[in-house]
Amino acid sequence: MRAAVVPFPDDLRAFVDSTPWTFAKTYAATWPHEYVVRTPENAAMMLDPTPGGTGLINRCDKSHTYAARQAAGTLPK
Repeated sequence: MRAAVVPFPDDLRAFVDSTPWTFAKTYAATWPHEYVVRTPENAAMMLDPTPGGTGLINRCDKSHTYAARQAAGTLPK
């Protein structure tokens, strides 16, 4: 059973689209993703509704999520 797709709220979409993301070179070969670190400018968005200790957010292409890689048999060893 697939989960329902829920669109991002407008303010979250604006945050994702306007934030400069950094490619995570350390994990490029095993878990390619990008991240953004909390700053005073984006703290309000990162703290609502994420846990208070959140210091960064990762994002990746859908094909690199754990579930997608597990289904494809491409999880790193």
